[in-house]
Amino acid sequence: MKDLKDVTEKLHSVNKARHDTEIRLSDSKEENKGINDILKLNNEIMLRKDADFGELEKQYHDLRKNYEHLDIKKQGIERDFRLNQKQLNEKISNLNNIIEGEQETRKDWVDRYEREAKDH
Repeated sequence: MKDLKDVTEKLHSVNKARHDTEIRLSDSKEENKGINDILKLNNEIMLRKDADFGELEKQYHDLRKNYEHLDIKKQGIERDFRLNQKQLNEKISNLNNIIEGEQETRKDWVDRYEREAKDH
């Protein structure tokens, strides 16, 4: 009988240990499931951020290219402005020379008229 009692106690101990192990296993599975869910969520976030980064990088390159294009255009406009400014300054100088020449001619005519009027 003692043997039966010992075997029964061992069987209960083994069953209790198996039950405790199953509970720990179930808890571990739940914990692992939660960790897997977090990992999936993190992976989805990283994929979205990677796609966003790729889009932002493309936009950056497009903006950079646009900036370079506008800078070249600006340099051309500045060059044209300087050329036009130089041409207009030359025109002003030429017109001033013409005005001075006309003023001298007018003065000469006035002087001549006054001399002729005085001589008559």
